[in-house]
Amino acid sequence: MRKLKVFVALSLTIATLGIVTGCSGTNNNEGSNKSETRIVETVKGEVEIPANPQRIVDISGNSEELLLLGYTPVGTSNVDSYKPDSVPAYVEDKLGSAKVVGHAMEDTADIEAILGLNPDLIIMAPRQEKIYDQLKEIAPVVMLDDEYN
Repeated sequence: MRKLKVFVALSLTIATLGIVTGCSGTNNNEGSNKSETRIVETVKGEVEIPANPQRIVDISGNSEELLLLGYTPVGTSNVDSYKPDSVPAYVEDKLGSAKVVGHAMEDTADIEAILGLNPDLIIMAPRQEKIYDQLKEIAPVVMLDDEYN
């Protein structure tokens, strides 16, 4: 009789452990499959963006500020005014791998180059508003208020 009680207790313990382990594994997988986002207020209203964007294209002229915040854009419009196909020499070591997709003071950018960079976030200024609709088809777009210009 004692052996039967030990066997039943051991069986119940193993079954309970299996159920708890199985359920906890399912919850962990569900949480890791969801990408986190946040809502930000922009000139164009609220926009849902990735909580931790990895592939940012900046055509607003704020790539240096992004670097200071710890984000290295994959595409930029921060260019040397004398060499509009390259970034300024003073940030070349940090921004040199970013593809130049335009000039921050112009009202347009190279849409095809931006598309080719597969961004998860695009940052722009109001001066580029005429291409806003095209850009928002590529990735979430944050239009910054650009009062200093």
